[in-house]
Parts: sequence; structure tokens; C-alpha cells
Amino acid sequence: MANRQHDQIQYIATGDPATDFHDRLLYPGALGGLYTDDQGKQWQLVQGDSAMSVAPFPGAETWWQDKAAFKVTTAATNRGMHAGVVARRSKLNAELSAAPGRGQYFFVQKGGRAIVKTVDAVTAAPTGVGQFVVPSATAGKVDILAAGSAATYPPVGRELGWYNQVAAEVYVDLDNSDRED
Repeated sequence: MANRQHDQIQYIATGDPATDFHDRLLYPGALGGLYTDDQGKQWQLVQGDSAMSVAPFPGAETWWQDKAAFKVTTAATNRGMHAGVVARRSKLNAELSAAPGRGQYFFVQKGGRAIVKTVDAVTAAPTGVGQFVVPSATAGKVDILAAGSAATYPPVGRELGWYNQVAAEVYVDLDNSDRED
């Protein structure tokens, strides 16, 4: 059995993975590194695809465009390969209006409670009972399935109720299968 080691070595220039995005990689070897914050949320340093048609936005779901190179996209064509979520709120619980741009290096949230953007008309309304949150055909957005429905793609996590119903944002308990703990 192989040893599994989690070294907390990620340098975060802003002190908050939700607001840390750069045009160039600050340290060689940092790309793909995992970081667990003081709230138990897990993050991973990735690079956004410079050719994606929809730039990341706060609460956007990202998919692996090239997992080996730690490159993500919002393109729905990759929706079976969950990478993580672009932060919606900062570490200090402030609303984020800025998001990383195409081609930038940034952290995506892989585990813990997150706020995720849904399609405008969800299949099943969030009730806080843990319905499946699944990829949608809309770039960077998810949908919610009613209890007992089969998911076409692997679920991103389970819903924990609305964060902002008007803005179509839902609390999600993220469950990424490639997480380490």
C-alpha cells in the first residue's frame, strides 16, 4: 500500500484561496497542489483554459479540460469530469464580484460547503434535504435532480438549500471523488 501524504505547503499570496488568481504561476511545482483551509474546505490550484468560451464567474462549476496539466474549463462538453467550484464568497464572508480570467492560475474549491450557480430553471427546487447536484448543459452551471431521479453524469455534491433563489445560487456540499483526506 502506498503512503499518502498531504503537505500543507501551498503559498497563497492574498491569504485567501477565493481571491488568489494570477497571470503566471508563482512557484514551480505548485500547480495541482491541494490546500485545506481553516474551515475544512479543500482547494486545488489550477489553470483556466485560455480558449474557453465562458470565462469563470463567482460560483461557476469547472470541469477538467486537461486533468494531467491541471487545466480547467467551464465548457459543458466536459461536464462528466468535475474539477471544482470558483469561489462565491471570500474567507471573510464577503461577496465576490471578481473572478479569475481565462488562462489565469487560481484555486477551485473541491470539498466542503460551497455556493454554486444553477441553471435558471432547476429540475427540482432545492429543499435542503440533500438532492443530487448534477452538471447541466449550460457552461459553468449545475442542475438539481428530484429524489429518486437517476443522474446522467456523476453528481457534484448534494444541495443544502438556496443561497440566493433570485440569482439561482444554491448551497452545495461538494463531494469530489479525487479529493484526498
